[in-house]
Amino acid sequence: MESLSKGKVLHVADLGKIAVSDEEVEKFGYGLKQILDEIDKINELDIKTEEILISPTNNVNVYRDDKILDMLPINDVIKNAPKNLGNYIEVVRVVND
Repeated sequence: MESLSKGKVLHVADLGKIAVSDEEVEKFGYGLKQILDEIDKINELDIKTEEILISPTNNVNVYRDDKILDMLPINDVIKNAPKNLGNYIEVVRVVND
């Protein structure tokens, strides 16, 4: 089984800011070679087409019209909140001064 050279594996590891041992260089050399071979197979395909493919399906948007409904009564909203202060829902502060 073919492998990438040690220099190429170290170059890829350097690009990814990954430290690799000598054992890992050999192991990753085989894996990277297999990945690059698969990419070469994909690059050999003739995928040019006149039509632009936006989606692999023929689905269309199935949006519904918005409907304006009555607001919930404040008591129904507050009863579901873990903490409240009067008519307000109390939450943990997330912004610093």
